[in-house]
Formats: sequence, C-alpha cells, structure tokens
Amino acid sequence: NGLNHYTSKVNSLRHELVKLKEKNRAMKPKQIDKLDRNKAKLTEACESHDESGESLLMLMEEVTLRSWRDAFPLLKKSIMFECDFATMTHAHMAKLGKSLEVLDTIAVKESIATKGRLEKVRSKDPENIYTGSRFKLSAREE
Repeated sequence: NGLNHYTSKVNSLRHELVKLKEKNRAMKPKQIDKLDRNKAKLTEACESHDESGESLLMLMEEVTLRSWRDAFPLLKKSIMFECDFATMTHAHMAKLGKSLEVLDTIAVKESIATKGRLEKVRSKDPENIYTGSRFKLSAREE
C-alpha cells in the first residue's frame, strides 16, 4: 500500500519536473524538498516491501516443503495409541477363552443343552419344558 502511494507521488513529482524543464523553468525549493522526501519514503517502502516479500516466500517454502514435520508427532502418537489399544483388546480377548472353559464346565454341571432351549420355549407349553425350581415357593409350602 505504501509502495504504491509513494511510487505514484514520486512519479507525479518527476512528471512535474520534466514539464518545468521543458519550459526552461526550475522547480520551487519546496517542491524539490517534497520530491526528495518522497524518494526517501519510496526507498523505505521498497525495502519494507522486499523484506515482507522475502519473509512471505520463506514462510511459503517452509509450509509447502516441510509442513509434514509438524504433523509427524501427531502421527506417531496416533500410532502409539492404536498399538496400546490393540494390546489391551488382545488381553481382553485372551481372557474370553478362559470364560468359554468356565461356561462349558457350568453347562456340564447344570446339564444345559449346548444348542439352547429358545426354540422349545417358543413352541411348547411351559408345563412341557419346566425343569423344576430350586426355590421353595411359599404358596406350595402351605
């Protein structure tokens, strides 16, 4: 913004100077001073613009060529989390084998059919599938 502003001012003052020279006239001291001041400001604006441009180019290069390095720790931690989760899941799944053994022991001890009774329960009268109760019912005791 400052670069365009001072470029325009300096060009305008230079154009004015050329017109005056064509007419064999000198520029007023105030105008010469104004031109010098604006040339100095234009030089500062050019330097600032160049520095900003270089800084922007450095940032663009850093982001486009090396931004993967910023995501690297996140990727590593994600993989570590997945490994830990898989280890925990494996530990839980390994215990299921023992649970199956316990269930098989209970099935033998309690004479539980391995295929289950749901189909019988659905299709038969309760009296035909009743296996008895371990609990004493107070109404029957009396």
